[in-house]
Amino acid sequence: MGRTSTPTYRLEMMTDRTVRHEPSAWRVRQFGRAVNGPPTNANLARAIGAFEQSTVPGGINGHLGRAVVESARIVRQKDGAVMAEYRKDD
Repeated sequence: MGRTSTPTYRLEMMTDRTVRHEPSAWRVRQFGRAVNGPPTNANLARAIGAFEQSTVPGGINGHLGRAVVESARIVRQKDGAVMAEYRKDD
């Protein structure tokens, strides 16, 4: 059997097409390489921009339809502390 682990952080996004947060892993490092970087507001904004670009026609997530992220946050799994936040208005 393989080994499972819980990521340290999770990303929760609210898009214009959903009515709930969609949690996913926020990986700082994976397999010894930097992935998303530390959970900062700047890194979160960069990840949101990349996600939105991926949903345009021809993008990797283009089949999902164009999505605009209204708000997002990175939460530390252990204690629920919010490490970074994003709002579309900002």
